[in-house]
Amino acid sequence: MRFQGNRSIDKLLLFYSRKIPDHPFKIRFVNLLNRLVFKKSIQLNSSSGATFFLSTDEYTGHELVYSGYYEPLTTALCDKLVSGGGNIIDVGASIGLFSIHLSKINGTMIYAVEPSVQNFASLLKNLALNQSKNVLPLNVALSDHDSFGYLENMHPQNSGTIKVVNSFDGNQAYLIRLTTLSELIQYLELKEIALLKIDVEGFEMNVFKGHFDNENAILPNNIIMEFNSMIDRTKYTTRECLDYILSLGYSAFNVYGAPYIFNDPLPESNLWLKKDC
Repeated sequence: MRFQGNRSIDKLLLFYSRKIPDHPFKIRFVNLLNRLVFKKSIQLNSSSGATFFLSTDEYTGHELVYSGYYEPLTTALCDKLVSGGGNIIDVGASIGLFSIHLSKINGTMIYAVEPSVQNFASLLKNLALNQSKNVLPLNVALSDHDSFGYLENMHPQNSGTIKVVNSFDGNQAYLIRLTTLSELIQYLELKEIALLKIDVEGFEMNVFKGHFDNENAILPNNIIMEFNSMIDRTKYTTRECLDYILSLGYSAFNVYGAPYIFNDPLPESNLWLKKDC
């Protein structure tokens, strides 16, 4: 199901954006409306009934206003995997698209991990809009050990590209504290995890090592991760990352549910890892 407008004014904007044929000033006009009329707070509803404040100035908002979809295959898979409820850890939650959407499923408890101050502010705003009671927002960053790092965003119009880097280069980066997924799970006293969803711009292996290298690490029933060459920006490779997770007792699939072989194309760049029985 496509994202739909929440109010009449939102529905009118979507009709114009999606139904009116393209013309030279269409995008500029929509962006002007977004800023002057909507104050960068267009309201859209997901298929689960979650509502989000979005702006066409930002990549995700632009995609949802014009196409109505954002990673629909991954969303459908997540819906299926947690249909019976359970604990969900969303690492790289951004503005809460997945966290709040999944919170509408009965029996779920979501832990939304987002280090960026800008994204976290938007996440809190969307949580308030939905009056979410089963989403715990966590303004922390994760790595393979307790340390410090920098957050930077090379593309300010895409909040999903914010990433942890090791050094300050003056590119609107700022210093943050890093902890481990293992410490976070221990603090939250979680005994079982139905789904770990992780999208941290290539830093996935660092986050994994900060949890799975511990002898008593809890193995999530399912992991959905962004899996692409961004991983190679760290000291690990995509091949090493895949082999590491498989060695823990997982099988790899694409978001359609077909077995994954290394270097196969991945729809939506997401990999599903299912714990072996």
